[in-house]
Amino acid sequence: MNAERRYYGLALTVITLLLCAKTVMTGAVPQQIHAHDCPLLYDGAWRVYNGFVPHVDFYSSLGPFTYLYLALGYWVFGVSVHALAYMNAVALAVLVLLTWTLLRGRMPDFWLFWACLLVGLCAMAPFPIRNPPSLLSYALFYNRQGYAMMMLLSLLLYAPMANISTRRLAASMCVAGVLLSAMLFCKVSFFVASVPMVAAFWYFERERPWERLAWGAAGFAVPSLLFLTYLRFDLAGMYGDLSMTAKAKTSYLSLHWHDFIATAIEQIAPNLLCVLVILFGWIFLATGNAAGDDAGQAAPAKPSVRPLLHEMSLLVLLAGCTMFAVFTCSIGGLALDYPLLASTALVLCARHSPSDRVPSTLWPGMRKQWAYLAMVAVTAYASLPSIWTYGESVVRTPPVPPDNLLRFNSPNVADILFYPDQWRPLYVTMTNDAVNLIAKHRIQGKSMLAFEYTQFFAFATRSPSVGGSPFVEANVTVSPEAYPPAERYIAGVDYIFFPKFPSTRATVNILYKAYAEYVWQRYRPLDESDYWTLWVRNDLAPPQDAR
Repeated sequence: MNAERRYYGLALTVITLLLCAKTVMTGAVPQQIHAHDCPLLYDGAWRVYNGFVPHVDFYSSLGPFTYLYLALGYWVFGVSVHALAYMNAVALAVLVLLTWTLLRGRMPDFWLFWACLLVGLCAMAPFPIRNPPSLLSYALFYNRQGYAMMMLLSLLLYAPMANISTRRLAASMCVAGVLLSAMLFCKVSFFVASVPMVAAFWYFERERPWERLAWGAAGFAVPSLLFLTYLRFDLAGMYGDLSMTAKAKTSYLSLHWHDFIATAIEQIAPNLLCVLVILFGWIFLATGNAAGDDAGQAAPAKPSVRPLLHEMSLLVLLAGCTMFAVFTCSIGGLALDYPLLASTALVLCARHSPSDRVPSTLWPGMRKQWAYLAMVAVTAYASLPSIWTYGESVVRTPPVPPDNLLRFNSPNVADILFYPDQWRPLYVTMTNDAVNLIAKHRIQGKSMLAFEYTQFFAFATRSPSVGGSPFVEANVTVSPEAYPPAERYIAGVDYIFFPKFPSTRATVNILYKAYAEYVWQRYRPLDESDYWTLWVRNDLAPPQDAR
């Protein structure tokens, strides 16, 4: 290992250890924005921890990967709201080490250092992508996982492979296959966006193509077989859930397509600008200068049309995958944060910044240091601020909560703070009220379901969360035309909670219309509180009142 790589490796190790230590010491961060999205992670993982399987035992628009990830945290670190933070610390260390090991020697040490940080921090930074890092939250955490896997995949496929050993090639392709499998069983849209990247790689990179394909297929097949075994090979159930989600979204898109086009243009425009800058920077470097560089060296031969088209196709492909992921997987925000664009810049800088010699510029007399101006500027815009903000969200001290902030009454979830927002201002109050109802009738340990966006009280009382879904939202996971059958959504549930003040009226209306007849025939009213009406299954004896 040369001195420069040793320096970057030591710096990366120290930074990673400090970030992991801070993440563990902080534990579960306060949910300052989109707090209602956090319970779906804990509830889904709680279901998996108790032996329920997504797509088989309950409806899920997400694959099992994210739920298994947190359920593993429950198993290793104990059932706690802090398990997600602990798993994120482990994921950061693993991703940094994996990226360094697989890309060492394939890209300059400077870019390798930033690539490791970018992939690791993108996977676990506790704020939603494209939102300011000052607003902490675990909302859309599954998107972070998908983005990080796509970034690492693009780096593994398109970083230079000159003189790579057979062992390193096999390891890189196997990991690429594992990443594809994980994306398929995490959120299928990331898998769809990654398939063109893999196809283009196999088409353009013609050296040892069948060997690469074989190792990649092996890497994809093994974890896929494990996931399918876990799902009891119920491909029909998985396909049914995903197609139902797609139908729910499609019905909404058909009515609001003009709004989505406007949003797409607004979000894609900055990406297009960066793509143009990167493309100009690469052409600027690749064409060289007939007069030679300022060191008097002979100019490199100008590239032929085929390699130039190759690189332009690669750039357009990665940019297209970036736009697809941003449009389908992110939520609006003020922060310009494009993880895949950052990896695109890193890939091209690694491919065209040799460590031994800097190509000359187009115009005689211009210093060679200006040759990288365009690409370095765009990389700094796309990746370095992202790394800075990711790191800021991890290392900064959580804000001191205001005195009037409502907290969860249950000791099982009291350590996580939910800040009210315009979408779910009563979430904590409603959860506490449901927990009081559960304690009043001593029904802890009974299966329960809420006709709501998410439910936190089953996890809070360590009761089985049966049927339903970790989260249900109108025109996202259900619609008037697309919803699971009642026999699957409600079967096996002992108690149903109906909200008096639903957080999303459209969602509750869909559930009422879909399942009202089934509930009336099999359940009866039991009690009501300020925020809930509790129904019990007809064949159950009245529970004992704790009062």
